[in-house]
Amino acid sequence: MSEKNAESETEQALSQANAVIARLEAKLDEVNAQLFKAERGKSYFISHALNELNNPLSAIIGLTEQFMSMEQPSWDQVRQSLQWVRDEGSYLEFQLKNLFMAGELEAGVAQMSCARVDVYAVLNAVSTRYLALAQRKGVRISCNGGHALLSMAGSTRHFKTDGAALSLIFANLLDNAVKFSPPGGEVRVSVDINPAGLDIAVEDDGPGITAVDQPRVFDRFWQGDDSITKFYRGLGLGLSVAVSCAELLGGKLQLSEAGNAGVRFTLRLSELAADQLTDAPDDNVFFFDRLEDDDAAEDERF
Repeated sequence: MSEKNAESETEQALSQANAVIARLEAKLDEVNAQLFKAERGKSYFISHALNELNNPLSAIIGLTEQFMSMEQPSWDQVRQSLQWVRDEGSYLEFQLKNLFMAGELEAGVAQMSCARVDVYAVLNAVSTRYLALAQRKGVRISCNGGHALLSMAGSTRHFKTDGAALSLIFANLLDNAVKFSPPGGEVRVSVDINPAGLDIAVEDDGPGITAVDQPRVFDRFWQGDDSITKFYRGLGLGLSVAVSCAELLGGKLQLSEAGNAGVRFTLRLSELAADQLTDAPDDNVFFFDRLEDDDAAEDERF
């Protein structure tokens, strides 16, 4: 081989090596940018989460101290204080459940169980919890075109699924709908159990979701622009947790309608199969179970 050919091959090899190095450097810059973005997002989320969890704790402590300082509180004062403590405690538990489930999903250890679940009991337990909050906002909740609670008589109510996961999915959908509904708005829930499966839809009269933002609606930690994130409570985990739970149950959670006014989420589940099925125990609803606001439940009769 001539010296000239050797130099040419060497230059060609160096050129190829430099091209590879350039591509690796570009890839490294891209990875570093992603790591920086992830680290910044994690720091923001931790700071935001601390506030979201600390605020209800502070409220519970403050309300308890205020109540204890009353010499002879009236029953109305006692009831009002206890309702606020319950609401803040339930909100804290709700956010913790989302955090725990998000952690299990992230670690790949989230598991679903199968039982014969009373769907109406599960959904009513969650709906009951949100009646007081909705009424304070002037928002109406309706189920299947009627009052906020599903009729427990004369209906096919049982379905083979994971009751705890169903409760968490529905709670996140209802929380999202009540949160973004304006005063005077309505949250419309429809439930249908049929041979093909379980269909649940939750629709609100909120500000809607733009076409640009719709593909991101199920992204973790996403709540729209900064003004929305600062104005509304929440960790930005709810819809991402809900859609992941639906997928683990072999179902789908979709944004079926969205525009300038209101959104509609639809959940479709098929019955789970199991060798041994048992009736779900009373505590199958893992939060808001047996928490009732008697006044709200009686008033929410449309």
